[in-house]
Amino acid sequence: MTPDRSGFPREGLERVVRENLDNYVEGAYDVRPWGRWDALSVKVENDVVVECEKRITVNPTPMGILSLQMHEQRDEVWTVEKGTLTVLLNGEKITVGEGNQIFIPRGAIHCMVNETNEPVIVHEIQRGICREADNHRLEDAHGRKDDVNDNVHADTFLKTMASRHEAGDDKIEGDKLMDIFMNEKPSERKTSFVAILTQSREAYAPFAKVVANYNHQPVSVGKKCG
Repeated sequence: MTPDRSGFPREGLERVVRENLDNYVEGAYDVRPWGRWDALSVKVENDVVVECEKRITVNPTPMGILSLQMHEQRDEVWTVEKGTLTVLLNGEKITVGEGNQIFIPRGAIHCMVNETNEPVIVHEIQRGICREADNHRLEDAHGRKDDVNDNVHADTFLKTMASRHEAGDDKIEGDKLMDIFMNEKPSERKTSFVAILTQSREAYAPFAKVVANYNHQPVSVGKKCG
């Protein structure tokens, strides 16, 4: 078997990604309830993937909703190549049309949604430390939510914002979470983060309900602190 430049054999790439969450592999793919992703290229430094280029295909409604998530170690740039993408970003609903892009900084609470009847194709570039294990699922319409409470998510938020601030990456216009970290007292930051997380869940809930109704299953969104 011929390895790609990441050092992994090209055959059986889906299995490699699932079993080795610390590395993306050029040519890898995975099929999910919401659609699929394909890894188009990777850049490796010291055995760590520091840049990953993906093609993400989001299925038509009702199943085309990814998990509500955040990343601790990478930024993402999404460019819509085909269709119209709905983006949930820190509790706000944003429409991104074909040919347009949106920046998702580390720590942002985000989600891709396809509200249309045609597949949406998104070109994604990840930069930082790129690995599947850095997908912190806050909610998931397909039943894959992380089993941790909001205090853990808040600790991740504080750690991520501190890292960004130390790196000088703290001047992104409209970045609600960094605004909390920079402008609020340390004792108030967790509470404010959970408020935005709650707002994000409320924005996500109607889409999760559509999926649940389609699958004829109950839907539960939200986990209290503690």
